[in-house]
Amino acid sequence: SGPAYIFVPIDIVDLQVPAAALKTPLDLTPPQDDKLIQAATDAVLSELYASKSPAIFVDCLVDRHNAIKELETHPNYLGVYNGMVSGLGVAAAIEKSDCVLIVGSLASDTNSGGFTRKVLPENAIYLDAFTTTIKGVTFSPAPLKPLLASIVSQLNPSQVPSASIPA
Repeated sequence: SGPAYIFVPIDIVDLQVPAAALKTPLDLTPPQDDKLIQAATDAVLSELYASKSPAIFVDCLVDRHNAIKELETHPNYLGVYNGMVSGLGVAAAIEKSDCVLIVGSLASDTNSGGFTRKVLPENAIYLDAFTTTIKGVTFSPAPLKPLLASIVSQLNPSQVPSASIPA
């Protein structure tokens, strides 16, 4: 999401407003289409099951959209992928993968090794804050948190190829 700006007209800054409105919590739940989330889930799982060397890249928007519990640390965790300044073996694993789930990415110069990440677009599945894109097909609205929950609940680990950890 982009920056937000709040504009308060200068002719009403001194008007009293009822405090009762503060008692109603804001609904920050993004709009979602359950059929679209299922379609995106099916597409993600299809690509994942067809892959030979899958990888997952998790970035900061997972935390910002309260979707951390939908993901978990795994024994095959390799480390931080930061383009050419990644830890030993991490860049090779991501860049050689034929199916990279890029989850909650917010690319900047500081978390991408100066924009040196090398994931081929045809190998990338982008699970963004409100959309999912697979090989040029976009599913929207497909908010990150419910989409990850759907993927995790329907994932059949026996259909996912075993990952090999590069030396």
